[in-house]
Amino acid sequence: MSHELRTPLNAIIGFAQILTSDKLPSSPQEKKVFSNHILQSGRHLLTLINEILDLAKVEAGMMSLSLEPVPLAEVLQECQVMLEPQAAKGAVALRFGPAGNQHVLADRTRLKQILINLLSNAVKYNREGGTVEVSCAQAEKGRIRISVADNGAGLDSRQMAAIFQPFNRLGQETTGAEGTGIGLVLSKRLVEAMQGAIGFASTQGVGSTFWIELGRCAPAEARGAEPGYAILPAPSGAAGAAGHGPKKLLYVEDNAANLQVVRELLLRRRDELELLVAGDGQRALELARRHQPQLIMLGLNLPGLDGAATRRLLHEGPRTAHIPVIAITASARPGDVLPGLVAGFFRYISKPLDLHAFGEAIDSALRVGASCNE
Repeated sequence: MSHELRTPLNAIIGFAQILTSDKLPSSPQEKKVFSNHILQSGRHLLTLINEILDLAKVEAGMMSLSLEPVPLAEVLQECQVMLEPQAAKGAVALRFGPAGNQHVLADRTRLKQILINLLSNAVKYNREGGTVEVSCAQAEKGRIRISVADNGAGLDSRQMAAIFQPFNRLGQETTGAEGTGIGLVLSKRLVEAMQGAIGFASTQGVGSTFWIELGRCAPAEARGAEPGYAILPAPSGAAGAAGHGPKKLLYVEDNAANLQVVRELLLRRRDELELLVAGDGQRALELARRHQPQLIMLGLNLPGLDGAATRRLLHEGPRTAHIPVIAITASARPGDVLPGLVAGFFRYISKPLDLHAFGEAIDSALRVGASCNE
């Protein structure tokens, strides 16, 4: 890592010293060349630092992801536009297969980061006049597989065994190709954080194919106005029970299938509600403080900050203490319910959801929330 950091930094300092030295005069054309070297090395150093910080966040469990239905065709088109200049420089042809109207459950920004990393590697380590082919196909477990195939030099068994080791450039550090040795391991962590999978196949002298798999999902009914959550607005003209406009409900759930069930139930049956979604306790706290929902439905088995700790922090916060919190859990045994209610949950709802009990709990909590706001 020391070598990776020092290489661009040495270039920046070295060329800057030449430009500022009275004893090393340079022509205007040389100054332009040296300045371009500084700019290029600075950008490379910035990329390296950003990837180190991202990897540190992921490893520490502090990376915040906003999972939503992402249209593959749009993201792949954006990646193609970004990679075309790099591909043209190496005379590498980019070929993108059709993605149709397929959507995957992912963080759009991080998915784009992963794909750009795979595509950049496929171009960078390809042969001159080579090709990179991108394809999408159905995979098992309700997933979509996105594959990036090149016809470069391929990898040997030693390189394949170390492919996901951080800071390992697999011998490429002795070539002129820039790299950090972080991109693939960071991509792996991000894909896994989005409940997906990543893998590869490679043959020396033939090329390599890297792929990721993410959960297939239906298109979003609507997209949130800010990153980190989704808002599903009530239909135009909808009003709450008290006639004061739509009610906001925050649902905290890290399981995509469970989220889809609740989303469908609320959108089809409760047109007076706006649904805010968070995938973890920390994001739930941020959204609750910002949007002041009338009700919070909280999964208990959350990554990082669990449901019980999230509810306690909500209760301790002056802006959120009054909001009723319903616990939704797959394990609501009779012995669990009373301690949970004593701990401050308004109601315990068990999975699979009983539609009548689910609706009654929401109505009761909304009435309590409305009375607290009066």
